[in-house]
Amino acid sequence: PGTGLEIAFNEQSKRKTPSAVAFTDEGERLFGDAAVTYATKYPDRSFLDVRTLLGACSSSAEDPAKCIRTNATVHIGEEEHEYPTEVLAAMILAQAKKFASANLDSSVDIVRDSVITIPSWFGQVQRAALVDASKLA
Repeated sequence: PGTGLEIAFNEQSKRKTPSAVAFTDEGERLFGDAAVTYATKYPDRSFLDVRTLLGACSSSAEDPAKCIRTNATVHIGEEEHEYPTEVLAAMILAQAKKFASANLDSSVDIVRDSVITIPSWFGQVQRAALVDASKLA
């Protein structure tokens, strides 16, 4: 109340950042446009449009209760790591929060609240997965 809305631009001076995360050999996480660029050379370590993976399952069963969740597997050096898609989404949301905090004026020190929009085509399982991801972030 009483304060205006300000849109922060990303490192590329864009208003939108792709929901992508990638992992380098050293274990560094890349987000947004950097992850998309990295994916052209290392697609096995990159996850693009993570929101479409939320709530997805490997089971072809018609009953959603019998859905088997799949984890995203990434090789970092010699090690193999598995991340649930909710964790990948949480990484992206945490990065967005960090970016928003860095762009605040000096009178505000942290981001306390945020609004996450949910695509209209998301089903109940996908919506719940996004809520879980936001709690992790």
